[in-house]
Amino acid sequence: MSNEFTIEHIGVLEGHGGAVTSLVCGENKDNSPLLLSGSRDKSIIRWQLDFEGKKITYKDDEDKEKEKILVGKPLRSFHGHNHFVSSLALNSDNTKLVSGSWDKTIRLWDIESCKSDLLFRGHTKDVLSVGFSHDERLIFSGAMDNTLKYWNTKGDLRYDNNQFKGWVSCILNIKKGKTNYIAVGCWDGSVKILNSEYNLDRELPGGEYAVTSLSTDADGDFLFIAYKNGTIKVYNIQEEASENEEENVKQTIETNVDINAILFDSQFFEIYAIGTSKGLQIRKIKGGAKPVFEDKSGACLSLAYDKSKSYLFAGFADGTIRVYKTSNNGEN
Repeated sequence: MSNEFTIEHIGVLEGHGGAVTSLVCGENKDNSPLLLSGSRDKSIIRWQLDFEGKKITYKDDEDKEKEKILVGKPLRSFHGHNHFVSSLALNSDNTKLVSGSWDKTIRLWDIESCKSDLLFRGHTKDVLSVGFSHDERLIFSGAMDNTLKYWNTKGDLRYDNNQFKGWVSCILNIKKGKTNYIAVGCWDGSVKILNSEYNLDRELPGGEYAVTSLSTDADGDFLFIAYKNGTIKVYNIQEEASENEEENVKQTIETNVDINAILFDSQFFEIYAIGTSKGLQIRKIKGGAKPVFEDKSGACLSLAYDKSKSYLFAGFADGTIRVYKTSNNGEN
């Protein structure tokens, strides 16, 4: 891809009464996008999407008439958490959802019934991140109590990882060849890479600020580490841990804006998306200090692509999800 990436805002999703803190997108049985969102209104919404959109007229705070396009509506709601929903993860067959909350708990949900199968208790402070293991036999959760917990899918706590010196903020699966890793970001600025046995494989050079988000490419070659202060490090993942991990930092990018979320996909291999305190930005990995696209609709907190990478979903602090049509007409 060169300069052929395009992005167009096509509409919004409305239904949450608080900031949209987490997004995850899988597939329905008819291969259409399955979008779920978590919010500070304590709920999770499963969306019925309609990309053709419905135009509606409304009046803004100054009583001026404006138009917006709704590209879907809430289909079902998941209720059970009694504080902010902070993180979501979907299993591979799109039947189970795991959620983390500031109520210190994790819940496992059945997608079709919207009912919580299990409640996981054990964290002593707010849960910030959740994820499935590669084989989906374990669920991981990170929290403000500086721990990463390993649970089985029956809700039993299998292991407490206490190697962190700050809040455990993000969890990412990485598959590189036949090797599976788990990358875990922390508010002490470090990223720990766990091996297929979920033991520490290596620790990446720490930053001065909190790690807020992680992303990787389809081949597991690169890890994008986003720090709260606006720094992004692109890390080259090697099969074997290097004696000097700093040598594997291929690029450091300064965005000069607080980052909440980062999203990279191999289909758009020269660009990445970031959710910032000022909105959504699309940036090139190399070249140019300015974004190639911006949506300054307030703080953007969460990001997700659909499976086809035709649509980008962005969760904002005003409770809306803004939806963008993406395309890549260049050649990789």
